[in-house]
Amino acid sequence: MKIGIVSDTHFGYKRFEGDSYAQGKEAILKAAAESDIILMAGDILDERNPSLDTLQNVFKIFRELATIRQEGSCVTDVLLTPVAAIHGTHERRGKEEANPIQLLQTLGYLVNVHNRTAIFEAWGEKVAVSGMGGVPEDAAGKLLKALDCKPVKGAFNIFLFHQTVEELLPFGDVMSAEELPKGYDLYVCGHMHKSMYVPQYSLLIPGSTVITQLKKEEVGQKGYYIYDTKGTGEKKFEFRKIDSRPFAFQELNFSNATAEQARQRAVEEINRLSVTNDGKPYAKKPIIKLVLSGTLASGHEKAGIDIRSADWDEVLLFVDNNLTTEALMVKIDKIRELRGRHKNVKELCTEILKEHLGKTPINVDLLFNALSGEGGAEAAMAYVQEYIADKGANKNGATSATGKTSGLNAGGVAEGTSEGNTENEENTEFPAAQNVSITSPFQP
Repeated sequence: MKIGIVSDTHFGYKRFEGDSYAQGKEAILKAAAESDIILMAGDILDERNPSLDTLQNVFKIFRELATIRQEGSCVTDVLLTPVAAIHGTHERRGKEEANPIQLLQTLGYLVNVHNRTAIFEAWGEKVAVSGMGGVPEDAAGKLLKALDCKPVKGAFNIFLFHQTVEELLPFGDVMSAEELPKGYDLYVCGHMHKSMYVPQYSLLIPGSTVITQLKKEEVGQKGYYIYDTKGTGEKKFEFRKIDSRPFAFQELNFSNATAEQARQRAVEEINRLSVTNDGKPYAKKPIIKLVLSGTLASGHEKAGIDIRSADWDEVLLFVDNNLTTEALMVKIDKIRELRGRHKNVKELCTEILKEHLGKTPINVDLLFNALSGEGGAEAAMAYVQEYIADKGANKNGATSATGKTSGLNAGGVAEGTSEGNTENEENTEFPAAQNVSITSPFQP
């Protein structure tokens, strides 16, 4: 059986909304034209509460999908390519709230396989698709163990999920590929936007059909996969390219450069990336993400590097200007040095204050308490003014109680304050597992 695999279409993504519809539609309809079933691994829509305009556009795409005719099929009436899907992190909603994938299932456009198994039968073969929709990263491992859906004996079993995988993107508290449920022939992962196949885990990542994150990982051709359960070797799965907008990511690093040197180098890079390797213009305006990092020479500010997106008609330009000055880097290195001595925040700050105040006989601990307390800058200014007044009084032979700071308790913090952090309840509960049996209309 041939299976079309699409993910992360992000329909309705505001920054490149036209691309989201055109490129996602192309991937879905082209995959359907040569597949018996379609799998979608989450983030079909970009928002959990999509607008009516977004829903209308998505409904039109799925209605068109329903009229795709399988080439070589003997069926002459309107055909429906079955779709199995899960929700992604963008579509996840709170408990007891319907998400967009559930809405698409209610309308008959797809089968939601979140903690369920859908069994598709065609050409004398069974394909069983189970899944787990996007959940909070730190809860994924635990929730995978709580799933009720299981592989089906005698079927080709596929598991869909929508998470970051530690072995591929080792950052934060994310799940490991080793935690995936056992017994499946193929694992399909959404959420990560770069397409790849990882044979060690039988893990296929279709990637996104539209640029959303403007990260280096998104560089490369967009598209979808066709997986043939009867195929062998390289013919088992094939990546199909779609007509996606070009995307280039480039980081430029500078050391003690002038603002004009940095600006000129950036302009040269934009001109280079705005055309193909043979110097021809792209059919679509390319997206260019430029990251400027490093240091500027003394007396130069990053504000002096005037590179505005509006000045470039032939590209969609995004610039992150992370340049800093040598003087600031010295300060940062000093803070890192102090942190290396295992000092806490107060110790770090008071040592920096002492360094700036030099030999001024002012109580740095009280000054820090004033700055960090409820009174903030006003309390700190009151303390400094009191210090100046005391200094003047002492010159005349008077005495005073220098060091008192109004409005602060002993720790420099207002009494009765507290910090709180509330989180919205996520829809991480699983519905009762159930199997759905579907017979493909394509079989003779």
